[in-house]
Amino acid sequence: MPARLTLPTLLVAAAQLAVSACGEDPTPPPPRPGPERKPTMVIVSGNGQRAEVRTALAAPLVVQVLDSLNRPARDVVVRFSNAGAPASDSMATNSQGIASVVWTLDSLAIDQEILAQATVHPGPANGIAVAMFRAGATAGPPARLTLAGGDGAVAAPGGSVDTVTVDAFDRYGNPAAGAPVEWLVKIGGGTIRPIDTRTDDRGRAHAIWHLGPTEGPNALDVIAGSITGRVTATASVEFPGKEVVVGEYHSCALTSRGVAYCWGVNSGGQLGAGRIDEASNASPQRVAGGLTFTSLVAGLEHTCGLTDRGEAYCWGNGRAGQLGSGSVGLTSAPARVASGLSYLTLAAGARHTCGLTTGRSIYCWGDNSFGQLGDAVDRPIGPGGNRAYPVLISAAGAPAFLAIAAGALSTCAISTNGGTYCWGANSVRELGGDLPGRCAVIGTAALYDGTTPVPCSAAPVRVDVETLVSLAASKSGWCGVTTGARLVCWGNYFQRPQLVPEARATMAWVIGLDVCGRDNLDPVSCWGVWGGRSGSVRPFGEQVPLAKLAGGATHSCGVSAGGREVVYCWGDNTGGQLGDGTTVYRPLPVPVLSPLVR
Repeated sequence: MPARLTLPTLLVAAAQLAVSACGEDPTPPPPRPGPERKPTMVIVSGNGQRAEVRTALAAPLVVQVLDSLNRPARDVVVRFSNAGAPASDSMATNSQGIASVVWTLDSLAIDQEILAQATVHPGPANGIAVAMFRAGATAGPPARLTLAGGDGAVAAPGGSVDTVTVDAFDRYGNPAAGAPVEWLVKIGGGTIRPIDTRTDDRGRAHAIWHLGPTEGPNALDVIAGSITGRVTATASVEFPGKEVVVGEYHSCALTSRGVAYCWGVNSGGQLGAGRIDEASNASPQRVAGGLTFTSLVAGLEHTCGLTDRGEAYCWGNGRAGQLGSGSVGLTSAPARVASGLSYLTLAAGARHTCGLTTGRSIYCWGDNSFGQLGDAVDRPIGPGGNRAYPVLISAAGAPAFLAIAAGALSTCAISTNGGTYCWGANSVRELGGDLPGRCAVIGTAALYDGTTPVPCSAAPVRVDVETLVSLAASKSGWCGVTTGARLVCWGNYFQRPQLVPEARATMAWVIGLDVCGRDNLDPVSCWGVWGGRSGSVRPFGEQVPLAKLAGGATHSCGVSAGGREVVYCWGDNTGGQLGDGTTVYRPLPVPVLSPLVR
């Protein structure tokens, strides 16, 4: 008998059929939403090119912009910006998503970059596509040459000067690398041995120049690309100089071109030759750095120079801060005085230096144990008070100055109000007489025990002298030239300033215990102001007449007067400080010999 389907059975079967039918639906469920793709920019061509600065690259920069579905993005603006600058070029993409631009490099000869950027659709940051192009910018041909080493040099006939160096630059100031260089002797008959015939990556080339066999001017032409520069030098047996200064065991001089040479002891770097040594450097050494100077000053173991721009540079022993560079220690090449001030003239004491600025104020730096910086600061017993940077003197009653000079431990200046002011040590009346002021002195700075205050003034005091036009000093003796061409001297235990009887001079120098002066173009005469000698003497006997004298602790120097200027020195020579190629004591002036003369 067939089975009968009751109603409940039918309902269950219908439900099963319904479930089965749902499971067999061929339409899949909708996918869950995923992260949106980021638009992209692809570099098609133009990357990695090289060209000269300020020129356009040979091939344009080409990019393709793709949208989030990796399809070419049409009519999208691509902006190109260089080194972070605002976009200066823009192009819209074509139907293939392509945009291009011509890139003109800027003026720096370096690897340059340019950023391409496009906003494919507005919204969050993932709507922006970028690409970075790079190109190598090379310098242009030489447009300017800088010559150093041999330029302005002095050497013996047939001798070599410092290595001649040429630096070539394009018209934008980039080193012109790879430029051909030609060296041609034009005057003097010397020879040239090129080290380089093309400039290196720094735009630099070198050569060794031997001067001609006879005394006189020499000239060398240096041709880089199409630009010509000239190097000049002087062949001379005797050292030609326009000014000479002396320290304790060293001397320095300037040539007519303002090139500085030094000779003698170099234990503190006071020769400025780029090295420190214990040798007796008995012939001139060129001061390193390639600077030229209008004047020089020298202390015991340091030297300073002033450029035609009013910049002060110092070198040598700076342990008391006398170099003014902001630090202490030994410096073997010129270091800029850390002030940014412009100076008219400099003065150097034993371990301190001062400068008269273009604004007619005075700044000093270095050893201040006797108040020789003039800043009116009380110093406790001990190592306080030294300054490794310029400090303004306390100048009450003297708002501006005309001239300045320095003794070993004191400083003096002539003010615009007609007065002469001095400050620093006064143990032997360097300040013009007995004063109530006393200072605590560092025990190692002088022959004092470091516990007993000694006579000095840390602030400028007025000296009782008539109006002066110039000043000169030695260790502790001072003299000035009055407006009436008289000589007045003080210090070295004088009770007060004294006129030198019958002396007339328009310029003066203190040499040891004498004052030497010259009236216009007359020969130099010397008076034994502190040595007890009466009357005057012509100091150089049958020697060549000298002027522009400089006296030191152990030796003195001068420049021959009239005609050809040559530097002469005399006195102690144990460190080679006379520059005659020996270490022999010389009682009379001997000419300083040019480098390489033996």
